[in-house]
Amino acid sequence: MIQAMTYLFFHLRFILPLIVILWLLLPRQQTYRRMGPLSIITLSLLAFVYATPWDNWLVANAIWSYGDDRVLATIGYVPVEEYLFFILQPMLTGLWFYLMLANIPAQWVDGGSPGVRWGAAGLLLVAAALSGLLLLAPDNYRYLAMILVWACPVLALHWAIGGDQLLRNAWLCLAAIVPPTVYLGIADRFAIQAGVWHITEQTSTQIMVFGLPVEELLFFFITNIMVVQGLLLFVWVIEARPFDDQWQRVKRVWRSLTDITRPLLPPDGAQRSIMRHIIVPSYIVTGLFALLFLLPVAVPVWVQLLPLVLSAALFGLPHGAIDHLVPGKVLGQPLNLRQMGAFLTAYIIPVVVMIGVWAVAPVAGFVFFILLTWFHWGLGDLHAVLAFSGADFLNSRAHRALAALIRGALPMMVPLVFSPGDYSMTAEAVASSFGAVNMNAIAWAFGPSFRASVAVVLLALMVVSAGFTLPRARRDGQMRAWWVYVGETGLLLAYFALVPPLLAIGVYFC
Repeated sequence: MIQAMTYLFFHLRFILPLIVILWLLLPRQQTYRRMGPLSIITLSLLAFVYATPWDNWLVANAIWSYGDDRVLATIGYVPVEEYLFFILQPMLTGLWFYLMLANIPAQWVDGGSPGVRWGAAGLLLVAAALSGLLLLAPDNYRYLAMILVWACPVLALHWAIGGDQLLRNAWLCLAAIVPPTVYLGIADRFAIQAGVWHITEQTSTQIMVFGLPVEELLFFFITNIMVVQGLLLFVWVIEARPFDDQWQRVKRVWRSLTDITRPLLPPDGAQRSIMRHIIVPSYIVTGLFALLFLLPVAVPVWVQLLPLVLSAALFGLPHGAIDHLVPGKVLGQPLNLRQMGAFLTAYIIPVVVMIGVWAVAPVAGFVFFILLTWFHWGLGDLHAVLAFSGADFLNSRAHRALAALIRGALPMMVPLVFSPGDYSMTAEAVASSFGAVNMNAIAWAFGPSFRASVAVVLLALMVVSAGFTLPRARRDGQMRAWWVYVGETGLLLAYFALVPPLLAIGVYFC
């Protein structure tokens, strides 16, 4: 029976029956029947999203593999049964957690200790960084390192949010974590013996615990910790409602940050000075570059890169170095030490995640970078138009969203239309910073059909934006501002169409 086991049969024998049994054993109280499925399904979907790129990377790098005759089909590098396991394991452990919660009621700490939360979160982030260094060690530490690098940031987030609550309910967590870990470890050993999957010896420490590689046991232990801690914090938020005031504040901050209908006006008297001394000279420089490249001018790549490198050092780093002041400006008061710690943690986590995306899926990381820059630069240009041109004819969210879409597309998409070779070369160079990549997944984007479609759509959007805002500009005496808006857009279109992309982006950023 074991020798003939398939991955699907593994689920039918070890996972699904136990899920059904635990569901039937779950207390009938309305709270558990309502809250349990909602939290477990939510966590299962998060686990699916978070585990998918990581698991694909492990299989692609032969850290483990599956028997060809033991799986139904493969998507990417991973069998469909593995994707199913991403959902079923949180369900199994989650139901066991709620069963334990019914017998060991959770107890909440009022106030809590920031030192416990941030100290534990900091230690876990340090553990993640040190685990990353293991990737530089001999290959037999690779599986162990990837588990810790992948899991520790999530655990750090848990402890930063409610570490004192986790500590207060340590026995509940232990009772909810250990039994599923032991059970899944035993089931895993049967699957390995049956050849359903195989742990590669060269990337494993080969330390065995009751016949099971220690990394496998660590994997189930640490993923069950992630599940149980996440569910306990969910219950805490629902029952104790600790973040009601903070949530209202977050919503106010978010509305202020995303309100593209409200221009960030310059101080009194600065508008005309900025137009005269910064924006108008920028028109001149942009126009001269466009005229220059009407001629057959060849510029070495290293020269094209100079403005980009200089702008990153002179403008990009100082610009990013004041990011921590923005929340205080929005809130109307400087951040205290605790708030600053929360901000820095929230700042670092997306950075770590983005680096992880680049490492696991560099082509997808490049595409995301282009889309994010499109959004960021489009909104930046929109606010400049509203603040310095007095463009009151952009009088609705739709008009302003369209303007931001167009202005972000000019630096990001026009070079693709007119310089596909340079764009493709840059994309491959950036994406391959983490190693060799296969650009075939986005090769269609550099073909004539897609580029022509982009050109037609962008021109159509420009015409629509200009046409729909013209009547109001004429009615309100805003024709000068309207011509500035249309002229800027046309100038940037010509500039990014004619100037080599690397040089164009570098000068534009300056």
